[in-house]
Amino acid sequence: MNQRTVGMFHPETASIYNSMGTLFQDISDPVASFGQFTKCLEIQRETVGETNPDVANTYNNMATVLYQQGRSEEAAGLLKKAIQILDATSAPKLSPERLLYEENLEEVLKSAGSADGSAASITADA
Repeated sequence: MNQRTVGMFHPETASIYNSMGTLFQDISDPVASFGQFTKCLEIQRETVGETNPDVANTYNNMATVLYQQGRSEEAAGLLKKAIQILDATSAPKLSPERLLYEENLEEVLKSAGSADGSAASITADA
């Protein structure tokens, strides 16, 4: 793996873990998927910091795994963190990433029985 070339704590290594997490998610192995995303997040926190948009993407990926496992509350928390990161980086309100995270959060909240899963109430709670 890339660890031998650039080391464990390198953004490229995080990217590989993210790709592996996506692969495991695609073949319906949520435990392995979440583990890979968790390793990715650990490396990202060390290398690029908590408020990097890549970290927001990893939170979104982790949230989708949790949502697929029926763990809506945990998924919603991670999606809110992803949106907060975009807020902290002044990402445009209509950026594709923000729209995706808000749409995912809306779906999670609706499935969990939230009275109002609209994007407006979502970002206000985040």
